[in-house]
Amino acid sequence: MSNIRHVLMPMARRCPNTAASNILRTTLSATSLSISNSTMNTTHHQYRFQSAKSKTKMSLKDFNNEKSAAKQRRKEIHDAKIERRSSLPQRRDKEKKNHNNKVFRSWFDKLTEQQAYLDREARRQGLPWKIKVAVMIERLPVVTPDMEDWELDYMYLRAELDRYGIQYPKELGMDDPMETEVLTVEELYALLPEGYTPAPRETVADSAGDI
Repeated sequence: MSNIRHVLMPMARRCPNTAASNILRTTLSATSLSISNSTMNTTHHQYRFQSAKSKTKMSLKDFNNEKSAAKQRRKEIHDAKIERRSSLPQRRDKEKKNHNNKVFRSWFDKLTEQQAYLDREARRQGLPWKIKVAVMIERLPVVTPDMEDWELDYMYLRAELDRYGIQYPKELGMDDPMETEVLTVEELYALLPEGYTPAPRETVADSAGDI
């Protein structure tokens, strides 16, 4: 490298303001950088070779000590991470965690224990069940408005298309959708028992306009 600098530097000094001088300076810099990189790579390979050579000569005791030190270092890093995580502020209040669940369990667990105690005592004394509360629910019929013709057509078409669904093996006990029969409203009325008359869809309030 010193020989190249001795040759190129005088040439660059002779023509300091020309394009050739700039080219020489660029060439000199690139050459110096290439030689420096080559020197660094050579040193790096020598260091790796020496490290590999030294490792081959490591005794079992030194290997175990190095392994224990690396394990201790990993443990210290993990402990530091956990300690830092615990010191960070939490957005969630720990006291409010599972608050509703705790309130429910505090009520439900006591009720369960009381019911279990009463059930055991009733069985021991041979007492029958005692009905304390009875509820009757009445669901009044809701008359829906009559469907338009296009709504009936769509309902029949949808039922017909559903017949072409997935067919499962008969061993599974599933019905074949192709065996399903699509019935119209008139056909459904014809299946009603003889003498049964459905309730009128128009009531007295409808005819009187009392909505």
